[in-house]
Amino acid sequence: MEKESSIELQQLIQLTQKFLDFTKSLLERGNITEEQYIQMTEHKIRFLEDIYPRVKG
Repeated sequence: MEKESSIELQQLIQLTQKFLDFTKSLLERGNITEEQYIQMTEHKIRFLEDIYPRVKG
């Protein structure tokens, strides 16, 4: 069970990094505003704070 949580946490970290890279590229290309970028990353942070206790077990 602990190994599964570790794998899930690693996958969540990888997915989060991809999300951050993607949103940064959108910002750099001008597809989103800085305000939109901040909102998107703040939502991701809240999601991670909510999910962390569940993944941690």
